Amino acid sequence: MPATSDIKVSVNEAKNKKTNKNSNQTAQKTVNPKKPRKENPVSANTSKNTGSGNSSGKSKGGLFRLLATAVITTAVVGGGIYIWQQRVNEKTVDKLTGEARDAKLSLEDRIENLKRKLTGTESENTELKQITKELEERMAILDKARIDYMNEELSLAFTYPAAFGDIDLNVSTVGSSTKFTGKFTDNEKLIFGGAGEDFVLAGTSTMPEATELRGFVKRRNDYFLIGPKGEEYKVKPVEVIDTKNGEAILVDSKSFVLDDGQAVPVNIGQNAALVVNLENSIYSGLSFMNSDFGAFPLESFKGMIKTFETINIK
Repeated sequence: MPATSDIKVSVNEAKNKKTNKNSNQTAQKTVNPKKPRKENPVSANTSKNTGSGNSSGKSKGGLFRLLATAVITTAVVGGGIYIWQQRVNEKTVDKLTGEARDAKLSLEDRIENLKRKLTGTESENTELKQITKELEERMAILDKARIDYMNEELSLAFTYPAAFGDIDLNVSTVGSSTKFTGKFTDNEKLIFGGAGEDFVLAGTSTMPEATELRGFVKRRNDYFLIGPKGEEYKVKPVEVIDTKNGEAILVDSKSFVLDDGQAVPVNIGQNAALVVNLENSIYSGLSFMNSDFGAFPLESFKGMIKTFETINIK
């Protein structure tokens, strides 16, 4: 058991330590009067637990490495996507450029072909104009050229444009009568003809053609066309034209004097006819019918009939 003096010493020493400790605390409070900063619970825990601190550091390092890896991956993948997209864009641009170039070449070819066609057309037009000019010059010469036609069997003679070619005369027999028809080889729109006495209309026809008339007769100031069977049709001529030794009358569908509701008795259509008389034992007259005044104008038509004359061959 320790001595009493030793126990007192120990108690005094303990008091002294306590007093020193309080003094030190007082001094610290005096020297640093600032309010102490509260410690972060995480930091406190970290300082208290060394093992947990090491684990947290490792976690942060792993997180940094993960972030770095993600950034690198993003850069690599993003770069790859950018390069791929760039290549796609380049291919698309190249394709579009190629298509545009092909379209341009195609258009240029079409334009060039069109130019060649236009050049060809112009060349053809020039050639056609030249041919037209030559034809017009020939026509001018032919217009001045005339053919004197005479037929002793029909007892007639007249002059017509040489441009109309030759005259093809056809005489046909119907029953006990005949009729004749004259056509121009180069102008089928101009014909002439007449019928003999008691001419019978062909088939079921009830209306004679203008070229089947047998001339006309004049009584005082009235004119009458003579039909195939001698029937008469009163007309008011559009014009009466003097021939070399007689006269001709110009008639059309409006020339006929008709009763109310009566139809035109002669098939003349929208054409015009010049009717003349003949001095012939079979044919007492004939008619010229012109159905194209573009090819043979009315004034020229009348000019031809002025050259007409009947001839008496003994």
